[in-house]
Amino acid sequence: MERVLKEFFGYTSFRPFQKEVVSQILKGKDCLVIMATGSGKSICYQLPPLITKKTAVVVSPLISLMQDQVMGLQQRGIRAEYMGSAQTDRTVNSRAENGDYDLLYMTPEKACSVSQSFWTALLSKGVSLLAVDEAHCVSEWGHDFRHEYQNLDALRPMLPKVPFVALTATATHKVREDIVQSMNLQDAYTAISSFDRPNLFYGVSGLNRTATFKQELAREILKDVGKSGSTIIYCTTIKDVEEVVDALQKEGANARPYHAKMSSTLRTEVHRAFSTDELQIVVATVAFGMGIDKPDIRRVIHYGCPKSLEAYYQESGRCGRDGFPSQCWMYYTRSDFAKRDFFTAGFTTAVRKQAVLDSYAAAKDYCATVKCRRSILLKYFGENPTAENCGNCDNCVRPGGIQYQNLAEEAHLLLSAVKVCGGNFGLGVPIDVLRGSRGKKVVDNGFDKSPVHGLGRGRNQNWWKSLADQLLGLGYLKETAGNNFRLVSVADKGDQFLWSASNMGLISSLMLPINQEMALEDAKRGEALPLPKSNMDMHLQSEGFSVVEQKFYHLLMEMRADIARRNSTSPYAILNESTLQKIAKMRPSTEARLRNIDGVNQWLVNWHGKEILDAIKTHSMEFNLSLDDFENSSQPSTVPKPKVDGKMNSSNGDATKLSPGKEEAWRMWQEQGLSFLEIANLPERPKPILENTVISYLCDCIKAGYEVDWGRFCDEVGFTRETALAVRAAVERAGSTELLKPIKEQAPEHITYRDIKVYLLQEECKLPFPKTPELESETEELGFEIVDAATVDAPQELSDSQEGSDGGEDECSLGLFARPSWLTDESENLKKPSRRKAGRESSPTGQGPLKKVKPSDHNPNESSENGKGISQKFRQVINNEVLEFIAASNSASLAMIFAAFSHIDEAEILKIMESLQQQFLIYSINNEYKAM
Repeated sequence: MERVLKEFFGYTSFRPFQKEVVSQILKGKDCLVIMATGSGKSICYQLPPLITKKTAVVVSPLISLMQDQVMGLQQRGIRAEYMGSAQTDRTVNSRAENGDYDLLYMTPEKACSVSQSFWTALLSKGVSLLAVDEAHCVSEWGHDFRHEYQNLDALRPMLPKVPFVALTATATHKVREDIVQSMNLQDAYTAISSFDRPNLFYGVSGLNRTATFKQELAREILKDVGKSGSTIIYCTTIKDVEEVVDALQKEGANARPYHAKMSSTLRTEVHRAFSTDELQIVVATVAFGMGIDKPDIRRVIHYGCPKSLEAYYQESGRCGRDGFPSQCWMYYTRSDFAKRDFFTAGFTTAVRKQAVLDSYAAAKDYCATVKCRRSILLKYFGENPTAENCGNCDNCVRPGGIQYQNLAEEAHLLLSAVKVCGGNFGLGVPIDVLRGSRGKKVVDNGFDKSPVHGLGRGRNQNWWKSLADQLLGLGYLKETAGNNFRLVSVADKGDQFLWSASNMGLISSLMLPINQEMALEDAKRGEALPLPKSNMDMHLQSEGFSVVEQKFYHLLMEMRADIARRNSTSPYAILNESTLQKIAKMRPSTEARLRNIDGVNQWLVNWHGKEILDAIKTHSMEFNLSLDDFENSSQPSTVPKPKVDGKMNSSNGDATKLSPGKEEAWRMWQEQGLSFLEIANLPERPKPILENTVISYLCDCIKAGYEVDWGRFCDEVGFTRETALAVRAAVERAGSTELLKPIKEQAPEHITYRDIKVYLLQEECKLPFPKTPELESETEELGFEIVDAATVDAPQELSDSQEGSDGGEDECSLGLFARPSWLTDESENLKKPSRRKAGRESSPTGQGPLKKVKPSDHNPNESSENGKGISQKFRQVINNEVLEFIAASNSASLAMIFAAFSHIDEAEILKIMESLQQQFLIYSINNEYKAM
């Protein structure tokens, strides 16, 4: 699975749940997959057909979404196509029926309308799975219910023994049950990932639809548009879409509308322009974003509250799918929630009507809350948040935190007004009474004679409604359904509050939080809140990019855009931003090193690798940036011994700066032979210290030039040669040693921060790689001998004119080790071995020793055509031997390969490994090499 994942998608490891789901599908099991947007759920159904060589049928709700996904898959060398009314290629149906595609997309309407003969023919060629994307559309409890989805279970008899896979990013417990029942999933494997999107900032603010508000909103959006990806603005009505677009265009924004009244041709053009980065801002009704498979959307703004939290999570989830910081803002008014009666009027089932009413109530609570918005979202989907303060929403970052006020008097006034109205009205009439209105309902019912009439005119209507929301939530008020609207009355808890005030003459304290709506009204503000900055330069700076590297990165983005334009595709379909940033940081010089970057696949290297590498070399030279910013060499095994007084100034550090405690720790470890644990727990210590503290003391002493037994140090901290190689590879991928976290993220899971620190110490002080006793004993059993690089005579480095012709610049650019002098071009007595067959005695795993090529097998005095270096013929021999060794071992670490071929210089082995990877004969995962 990992091999196919790397070959087509460029990744060496799976995200959570992906591998488990793929494994279950390959076993023929139905699956229900609930994974947040951006967590990689599409891999779950895109990988099995590439493994089984059988077509995967994918049901998707929108043609535009299918077109985006097909385009992206084709750029990876995957045979993908869609069937639908927008398809202009007349051969697609017949080719699909013949099983010519790896992935075949269709709408639910198309899936249910194609003939049984089509399914029979396709089934005879092989069907690996039927996937239903956006599966929440199946459920009446879902936010985007579609009748066509409920007919998909009719495909079951036509596709016997084919696993059905339902996938969605948004599903409550009720929706999940409905999906399983409606699609008739049999004993389904269920995978539910976290709904948390930590890179997204959530914010909510009040909205008024005045021209001034729209102008301010447009200006705030434009402040950050240019450097920070794309923006989608969702509106609840077409009128709002047109007005917001007009405001943006007046401010000079490149913005266009998208809604149902536009022609199909125009909508397609807007979709294409947005996908290819020709258009930065789209203002749309909710249908638009569902068809967008774009990872670099930096802002999703809701101009009006959606009809449910599921809808909001789905729509806001289109933001920041590449994992980079992005923002989701909602601007709402009270009138947004009045639309619930309009949306439920046409429902014939009580279940569907109640589902919509509950959804509106949840969305309203989200807008009004003073608590962490991320926590509200997670709890809604049944997930317990790890913290009540996420630090990345407007409520959690508000200066001073949540503000509370004693609102007992205001609550008393509102409860009294509701009591006066007798519970026969909604909130509007009691609030009108408080604000001194003389409207018809107030006057006709005599409420203008009430003692509370006009006592609340100092607050506006929204402020009182916000207070009422809190009183409803706390149980002081209650809401009941009337014929056409909801009635509000005083609950028992509210009656008790009023009774205490009237009979005891004392109003109890009632501390309530001041939410954003109340704060804005108090401040007499209705303008849009400034959007938090999310431009990419700020993110790059936080990731350790220098100013020059940021400029370098933006030039690579221009190169990516140019490649996309020439290929009529989207830039993110060529390279996503996460992978592009890794390339910009590491600046690989060879195709093999480019391919080893996570996210780079075989198709990209084959088709665009040369252009990418040329751009890297050109711009690196322009900015004086190094390529492959990594170096290593073998050095003596100990640090120079200090002078008699124990202190010295060395090139590695200044011993005079060491504290007495550190010197004492060094003396006990180096001279007295105590272990780190013994030093940490000395009986005379008033309190034990951490073992890691002692290790850090020794590290400081090494930097300062104190002599240490480096082999013993490595043994005690568990730092092996294999660990060093794993960290070295991680450093190379991370591209920098300034921060430890990027290195840790690139390293295998077993690598600790201590391992990284020891490796960096080894590099800084020019210490050798440690030897691994286990590896020595293992290789002795296999008949191999480990040769210490320090004992090999190192000839002069080769000049460009002296390089062998086989590897060219790609091979010799590594330059990590010197070549042994005995390797020459002519090795006539060496015969090229044939590819090993299964069962042949060639495996180091019990099938017999591997035949080794020894220095004595050829004449070291014979010279190559160029005077120095390995000949092409001899390198081909070693290439085959290394490949056979890896294949026979199933997987092999670099340390095992070095040991097995210890008679070959490590630099040559590394070049051979690069060459094999460049030819896609081997691949690396978790620092283990495997044959393709």
